[in-house]
Amino acid sequence: MTFYKQLEEWGAIVTDTQIDKQPDQSMKYRLGLKLRSEIKGEMINDFVSRHSEVVSFKLTRLAQDA
Repeated sequence: MTFYKQLEEWGAIVTDTQIDKQPDQSMKYRLGLKLRSEIKGEMINDFVSRHSEVVSFKLTRLAQDA
């Protein structure tokens, strides 16, 4: 399953993307997501463990809209 397909299954909407080429020629993808429900850390860990092309990920919680 692709990452974008997994996000769709989780009910996440991609709101922003940024792609940067790293000095070692790898690519760094940064995605802004809007979530319909909480994605648990273990769900992401499980996905990452099955996809060796994902080297790392970082979650940042933003303040909710007022």
